[in-house]
Amino acid sequence: MSRSLLESQIKEIQRQYLDLLKTMLPMLDDEKYLVMALDSISLFWRKKKPVIDIYLKYIAKEQNAVFYTAATYFDVENGEQYPFLLMGNLHIFDDPLGKYCEICHRFKDVPQALSEKVLVCAKDNIDILEKCEGLVVVLPLRFMGTSMEEKEFHKLGEKTFLSFFKDIPDIETYFKTCDSTDAVIKHFKDDYQDAICLYENDSRVDDFRIRVEHAAEMTKAQMGEGYSMGEYFYFCFYGSLQQAIDILLVSSAYNATPLIRYPVSLHNAFLLISNFYDDNFTEASSRLFVYNNLYKMFDQSLFVGESLSTFYARVRDFSFESKACACYQADNLKETCEKLHVLIKNFEKAYRDKYDDLKCSGIGVTTDTRKIVANELK
Repeated sequence: MSRSLLESQIKEIQRQYLDLLKTMLPMLDDEKYLVMALDSISLFWRKKKPVIDIYLKYIAKEQNAVFYTAATYFDVENGEQYPFLLMGNLHIFDDPLGKYCEICHRFKDVPQALSEKVLVCAKDNIDILEKCEGLVVVLPLRFMGTSMEEKEFHKLGEKTFLSFFKDIPDIETYFKTCDSTDAVIKHFKDDYQDAICLYENDSRVDDFRIRVEHAAEMTKAQMGEGYSMGEYFYFCFYGSLQQAIDILLVSSAYNATPLIRYPVSLHNAFLLISNFYDDNFTEASSRLFVYNNLYKMFDQSLFVGESLSTFYARVRDFSFESKACACYQADNLKETCEKLHVLIKNFEKAYRDKYDDLKCSGIGVTTDTRKIVANELK
């Protein structure tokens, strides 16, 4: 199958998905029809899987792809698409609706918090497909999966989880032995206590016991009563590890750099990444660090309203990615961040200078100046 044919098929899939989401939106907002709507979305992606698999293996893998993942929403209205385009040649939003299809089937009655996330995600997908000018592709990367079967994937997650404990050979032993906070702390390897991240804003300055108890209590609030503290800790830590593993499997399979919104998953990805790359581990790690820090530093509010295609063209003209990667120093991450900050400021100045050049060339400044400038830059 030719590259042009594959790309045209993906464009058609995007159009069809937009139509499907608009049709399903009222059903996603009604608890009586929510699961039915998600089943329709799941079926849609499963039918498209053969084409998407080929596209990812033979197009995305060779195109310096980046993917936005571990996020419930993507805020197009406030300009999240701008920092997303700072690196990479192919930009994929990892649509979480596919995963939500799986999760919702685990419940007799879908929790309200989950149904609300589903609706927000569907609306964001519509925004991306309509407003990102074909520069962002929406695909459920982690839902489509790699060659690893679900059973093997689960075993890998449990093996990773157990690697943080001493004298716990299997998961059955964990549940029998680690039934309390004291038992979890006793068997958790000392070297990892300050290395892991259990929840957003987790501070490794706090005592490990406090962090374990807080993580368990947060999970208990979501899942309800009926489990031991060790089980709550397992649900919390295993879940975040599994998400990081899932992301890294996609990253390594398609040679793609993830932009990871959820800080816990990002931390765990850094922790585990050496297990997924061999010869190019340093490059993969550096790109992960550079890209995710750029996203956090970048002030997209300065560009909201600019033509996205114009913005991306200026990013490419500025050679932003190569300059950003050159900032990376493995032995001095603080200096790396300082250099990235300077780079962003230089880019902002270059963008403004281009705008000023256009004004000096006699282009009229009106209340709609941004659109005029955008058209001149195309």
